[in-house]
Amino acid sequence: MVLEVLDFDSHIQDADLIITGEGKLDRQTGMGKTPGGILEAGKRQHIPVVAIGGAVEETEALLQQGFLAVFSIQPGPVSLEQAMDRSFAYKQIERVVEQVIRLRT
Repeated sequence: MVLEVLDFDSHIQDADLIITGEGKLDRQTGMGKTPGGILEAGKRQHIPVVAIGGAVEETEALLQQGFLAVFSIQPGPVSLEQAMDRSFAYKQIERVVEQVIRLRT
């Protein structure tokens, strides 16, 4: 519903890649959650979709759903407090997105 209100399909028309994410990626990601809707929009327009998350479980199931790739933003074991720290999370997201973009250039 959110993607419809935003007219998401029109915003991705000329995209080469879509990057989406959520706190925890797992089998339920493609079952009505926003990243699943983004994946379906990408599929309709033949645009690959990469997912990033704070935690990643069931990678194979996510790939079978159609994600091109899935990445955890965590660089290694970190405390929950550190993982939830906004500035730390932003840095990790930036690091992973930069690596994903390097693949497409």
